[in-house]
Amino acid sequence: TNFMQVQLPNNTAINSLQVFNTNGLMVCQNNLPQNNNNNTTIDVQNLPNGIYILRVVTNQTVISQPFVVM
Repeated sequence: TNFMQVQLPNNTAINSLQVFNTNGLMVCQNNLPQNNNNNTTIDVQNLPNGIYILRVVTNQTVISQPFVVM
């Protein structure tokens, strides 16, 4: 698919999302409004096939999760 859904537990607002390639270079960044809820969608259609790290900054913590674009 061209989009990836990001959903976190209730009461965990997503403040920003960053996507890094395996070389550590940021290839995508989304800053979201402070009143954002706990889910959003990322457009990955322009990313080449490969492995990436999604970094989610919330109102409570920072979460890093690998994902694959095929």
